[in-house]
Amino acid sequence: MKKILFVCKGNAFRSRMAEEIFNAKASDGWFAESAGTQPWHRVCENVQKAMREIGINMDIQKPRKFHSDMAKDAYKIIVFSDAITPDLDGIEFIRWDVENCTEENGDCIRKGRDEIKKLVDELVCSLE
Repeated sequence: MKKILFVCKGNAFRSRMAEEIFNAKASDGWFAESAGTQPWHRVCENVQKAMREIGINMDIQKPRKFHSDMAKDAYKIIVFSDAITPDLDGIEFIRWDVENCTEENGDCIRKGRDEIKKLVDELVCSLE
């Protein structure tokens, strides 16, 4: 199995959505994980609601803290724009510029979801 690692600041919005969308679309042999450099204590309801709108029921696991061991076996690492760049010891990563949103701003969250979905679709196609 090849892993894609998504990293953002809180692991409560962008990286979690990317993980869930990727895992819903990826072909056999691929999976995604996500983590945050400064993880929140929970995934907000508006993020879960936005994902249900596109047919994905999110795993409601607590946001995870990024640690460098997560990157060691990753095929690709995607870091969202304003995340503190994790310590990757020379490992190449791709930066995606998707706005971070407040948990109350459902419109921003849906816009971000749609951007992430498009980026993940492109990523999945490039891996096939």
